[in-house]
Amino acid sequence: MTKKELHDMLEEDARTHLKGILPSIYRNSYQNGLAESDFDWIDANRARANRIAEAVVVDFINYVAIRGGCDLGLRVADIRRKKPKVIPSQVHID
Repeated sequence: MTKKELHDMLEEDARTHLKGILPSIYRNSYQNGLAESDFDWIDANRARANRIAEAVVVDFINYVAIRGGCDLGLRVADIRRKKPKVIPSQVHID
């Protein structure tokens, strides 16, 4: 897999995951340690909570990629754009 293919795949995966991130956070509250007051804040600040979730997901993807030796430079703007999904047949970082 080339760096571009990895970037595009993770971009699409992030885009897909972020569509349902807040419901996922609620559903998995037993895993994330958020308090009821945190959920109250999310409910009152949905747009901001979504922007924060986007930033955290992109930051984490870039962090993991760097640890694997690949500087993806993924940005929140990338996941907000529509692109066709790339599904590589092999995983090789060139």
